[in-house]
Amino acid sequence: MAYFFDQHVARPIVMRFPQWLHPNHFSIIRAAFVVPVIYWRDKPLIAVTALILSSVFDLFDGPLARLRKQVSQNGATLDATADKIFILGVLFFACGDRVALNIRIAVAAIDILLTLMRPLKRWLSVTTNSNAWGALKTWAQSFALAFVLTGNPFLETVAPYVFYTAIGFACLSLIGHLQDLQRNDITP
Repeated sequence: MAYFFDQHVARPIVMRFPQWLHPNHFSIIRAAFVVPVIYWRDKPLIAVTALILSSVFDLFDGPLARLRKQVSQNGATLDATADKIFILGVLFFACGDRVALNIRIAVAAIDILLTLMRPLKRWLSVTTNSNAWGALKTWAQSFALAFVLTGNPFLETVAPYVFYTAIGFACLSLIGHLQDLQRNDITP
């Protein structure tokens, strides 16, 4: 799936980016978008636009790294950290008063566990690649946050179900990482 996206969707776009623009820049910019979302949380158009821009940066950092052969463990860790900073920052500081505490705790707890998996897997010499469930989790979280930020009553009632879906994807991602540990898929 990533190969298809990289070659047929992302390639025509990312190959136009200037050479000085690196994938890690995208991750840093993604994390920085938490600030305008929090600052303008009561201005739905601005907050949701910043969230969408953050998601676009997240969409292209991986393909840019793969197509330019700039993939690294540090870059992968930075990308995952930027996702957590953005998602958890928006969840707690921009949407905290509009998202149930049990959802906030579940999202944060599973994201912390997922964050701890990478160094654990690296320490055990197990491949640290992310999985498709993690990407689906991040996208579902982004949609749920966008629904809350709109202030639209209908979308706000849908948001908890999207968060529950994201929590399900996160659990599947965690299970996938635990299976990697069980298989002990040793890196060369």
